Amino acid sequence: MKSIKYSVLLIGTVLMCLSNGYTQWISQISGTTADLWGVSFINVDTGIVVGSGGTILRTTDGSETWTSQTSGTTTYLWDVSFTHDGTGIAVGDSGTILHSTDGGNTWTSQTSGTLNHLYAVFCIDTNTATIVGDSGTILRTSNGGEIWTKQTSGTLEVLYKVSFTDSNTGTVVGFHGTILRTTDGGSTWNSQTSGTGVTLCGVSFINADIGTVVGHGGTILHTTNGGEIWTKQTSGTSMAFWDVFLTDANTGITVGGSYPGHNGIIIHTEDGGTTWTEQKIPTVNGLYKVFFINSDTGTAVGYNGTILHTKTGSITWIEEKQLDGMTRHSSISHSYPNPFNLETSIKFRIPGSNHVTLKIYTAQGKEVGALINEEMVPGNYEVTWDARSFPGGIYIYRLEVGSYVESRKLVLIK
Repeated sequence: MKSIKYSVLLIGTVLMCLSNGYTQWISQISGTTADLWGVSFINVDTGIVVGSGGTILRTTDGSETWTSQTSGTTTYLWDVSFTHDGTGIAVGDSGTILHSTDGGNTWTSQTSGTLNHLYAVFCIDTNTATIVGDSGTILRTSNGGEIWTKQTSGTLEVLYKVSFTDSNTGTVVGFHGTILRTTDGGSTWNSQTSGTGVTLCGVSFINADIGTVVGHGGTILHTTNGGEIWTKQTSGTSMAFWDVFLTDANTGITVGGSYPGHNGIIIHTEDGGTTWTEQKIPTVNGLYKVFFINSDTGTAVGYNGTILHTKTGSITWIEEKQLDGMTRHSSISHSYPNPFNLETSIKFRIPGSNHVTLKIYTAQGKEVGALINEEMVPGNYEVTWDARSFPGGIYIYRLEVGSYVESRKLVLIK
């Protein structure tokens, strides 16, 4: 199953520093140069993206291919939300609301009762949804959009994003640090103290208590009590953040970048936001929305038709640490050969005695093999993975040395 070779490192050796880690974000061919502002998935296969010029794209093969859909409008579409039964809503400029009951294959226009721009939508179930937009606009339906009722927000600020955890409990964010909260389905909205005056663009809650808000200037706010207290977290950047998605109480992804256009960024936390770490991404374009259908499978969209997709959302990081005045780290070299069809060799190094694991995962995050699980001394190592009994496909190998974690992709051809 494995073979190991190593040589001992000299004490005091300074190791090269790899500053960033990555989840495996892969660039997709969108077939458009439209700016993409909204994304939602019904299941791991079927997803919908919306953007400028009335653009609607749809995938039914897990983001491998995207097909343009007929929206019936040329207005800017800012957001889209779907339930798991295939019912969805897209919203945009001049009060535009589009409705689909067949997984985004066809769309019909609904009457919003406003000409204000609508920037975000959240579908709670087949019948219930909330929309927010310009001038403090909040709209609510309880009958699938046949009737949209305007709610009293108590503000004239632009509202950018909305998140609900059940039919009653929701949070809205917007300009000048605006945060609004409802616990009665929007019958009343109460202002919360954000502690900032910057534009807030993204909000995500995983239950009624735990949520994260992001915005311009690298702003990240976190609450564990439903927004009674918002605590500022350190993002490590002054970049504008446009969206955030929490997959559980500890794990979240934030995306951002310049508008229009460049300096795309994705940062990730696995400790509830105590630390946020930047991920390597295959684009320089700004990213405006992110959606995860499960803890591993996610899609980010942005400027100039950018679509990024990952199936390894929980497998992460090259990390670094200061020891004895020097930066020392564990690292994996590229495996060879890769792609391969029988076996491949994985080389790595560790700077100090520690417990080491080296495991193999499928692209969906399922562990299929443990090559190493033992205490090891400093050195350079080489492990061979014999994959003769495994089906072809994409695999991830993950090295853990103490608190350090690093992952890379393998392609097995059969």
